[in-house]
Amino acid sequence: VMFSLDSNTNIIGCDTMWQGILMEPGAGIEVFNGSKINDANRAIQIDDECELYLTNAQFYDNIVGVYSESRNGDSYRFQAFSVTGTTFDFNGSLRPDYVGQPIHGSIPNAGINLTDVSIEGIEIGKYGAGMNSFQNMNFGVKGLRCDINILNSQFSNIVAPDDSIYKIVGTAIYMEGDLQQSIPSNLRVLPVGSGVNTISNCERGV
Repeated sequence: VMFSLDSNTNIIGCDTMWQGILMEPGAGIEVFNGSKINDANRAIQIDDECELYLTNAQFYDNIVGVYSESRNGDSYRFQAFSVTGTTFDFNGSLRPDYVGQPIHGSIPNAGINLTDVSIEGIEIGKYGAGMNSFQNMNFGVKGLRCDINILNSQFSNIVAPDDSIYKIVGTAIYMEGDLQQSIPSNLRVLPVGSGVNTISNCERGV
């Protein structure tokens, strides 16, 4: 099953934030041509064998844009993971919490927050396609037990507000391995294709 958001389709919260889109194993989602997903706790939660295509999409005011839950070291395998020309940003205020929403800070936590993507690895960005942008949040990309290539993606204004409940915030790209399970994280960062700074005005780079 492929769920498609095309031609400036907008999914946003009404009076409050909302939980977001939870993908079942083997499902697919494509968000493109200016479509937006806003105001979610986890805009897209991806699962095993899923397909994800974000092309010129926009994610605003979400606690996390793209998320994978911990599998305690058992790696996900994705059929596809493509993020190009996509913006993850914050407009300045979050909607009120929905009932039972997990505790969070006053700004988004991360554009992409992945756990247990270590076997096949993924790429965020692609040369020859639009540049990704991560702005105005605690982390741009965050990974635990992951193998990630990041290219043609810009990070700016990644900050640590005084009320943050997270550790090591204000980090454009944060990766962490697992010593107890002997599972490393691998990260490769290549520059933005246009030549502009890959990381600017962030409290920490990598």
